[in-house]
Amino acid sequence: MKAWLWILTGLLGCGHTATSAQDSTDAASADSGADVTPAACGGMEDTLRLHQIQAKATHNSYHVAQELVPELNYFHTPLDVQLQSEGVRSFELDIHPPDEPPGPLQVYHLPAIDQNSNCGNFRECLTVLRTWSDAHPCHHALMVIIEPKDQLIDTGVVHDKLPLDDYWDQFDADILAAWPRTRVIAPDDLRGTHASLREAVTTTGWPTMAESRGKIVIVIMDENGHGAWYKKGHPQYAGRMAFVFGPADATDTAAVQYDNVKTPDDVTTVQALVKQGFLVRSFADGDVLKNPTDLTVQQRALDSGAQMLSTDYPASRPRAPGFVFQIPGGTPSRCNPVNAPAGCKSSDVENLGLK
Repeated sequence: MKAWLWILTGLLGCGHTATSAQDSTDAASADSGADVTPAACGGMEDTLRLHQIQAKATHNSYHVAQELVPELNYFHTPLDVQLQSEGVRSFELDIHPPDEPPGPLQVYHLPAIDQNSNCGNFRECLTVLRTWSDAHPCHHALMVIIEPKDQLIDTGVVHDKLPLDDYWDQFDADILAAWPRTRVIAPDDLRGTHASLREAVTTTGWPTMAESRGKIVIVIMDENGHGAWYKKGHPQYAGRMAFVFGPADATDTAAVQYDNVKTPDDVTTVQALVKQGFLVRSFADGDVLKNPTDLTVQQRALDSGAQMLSTDYPASRPRAPGFVFQIPGGTPSRCNPVNAPAGCKSSDVENLGLK
């Protein structure tokens, strides 16, 4: 981030403004949805697995445009609109401590200068996804990426308000306030009888379509040492509700963050990760603002097989007229070009009538 933005952050106040529903609706909506066990929704329900698909993701999925700051003048539609109309199946949420603990974690970009959100706090954002999921039980598992924004990690306290142990316990509690435990694919579910998460993904792999439809997977970016805090007291993330991006050689890694697939060597590297069974997140836009007709990076990201391809342009946006990132042939997601089983069709992944 540019230095002037950090300076401005320190000079301005820190009130959070959300453009979403009241917190009091969260618990009621979380209790209203029954567990979903959908009938067969595709032709390869017991064969095709979650790591064998490719889906459109959005970057800073909650973001509301800040017109006075060019770098922040981009927006996304509400999460359920992205799901229903833009073919998005993976989201990125930036989290911050509660305004006043105890309370749900907050979702916004930067203190003071970029605090608006199209879904308010973490629990509300997840509830929007869960409500849409209730109405569309044949969707493949939604994948949510979490970026912890807090910097004061070495103190063990976030913003001098909330011990980090409590912060991450609140994180898990917020997930379970919005989604029933039976519809969260957690580390314990993936690991099963395997000795480690890495062993699970590189042997059995992620759950099948039949096992994962109507569910959610949450992966935390290991920013500023947050991963170690989330894992504290939870070896292999036992009992936790989310995974953490990590290196492919770590025993507790099931997902890898490889954001920039710009060269042929990058494509080869990501393809190797995908073939091993890891979920991979990469960016797909390239340098579209400077050169909207050069789609080399977009094609390389697609060819890499990264399952979560993140974009700022899931539909037409004024910032980049004429450019929209799509999953080719997806309905809206598609069979992974690197590791999908023979005979796989996009309609086997998902087909809710979206084009």
